[in-house]
Amino acid sequence: MGLCVAAALAWVSPAVAQSFNWQQARARSSRVVLNKHPWQAAIEPHFKDFEALTGIKLVAEVYPEDQFRPRCSSS
Repeated sequence: MGLCVAAALAWVSPAVAQSFNWQQARARSSRVVLNKHPWQAAIEPHFKDFEALTGIKLVAEVYPEDQFRPRCSSS
């Protein structure tokens, strides 16, 4: 959910983004479940930037497509 919030705020005006408390969820973690895909490979290196900005630790789990769907539907 934290990643969605950060992504949404990236599209709002700079004034709103500057007034937003990026560290309000500091020291929390968020589980990110991804299927093995070029998009996953492209976005995963940016997790450290997100963690530095928000203080939220992202825990990535990457699965092949056949394992990904059952895991996401049971979460």
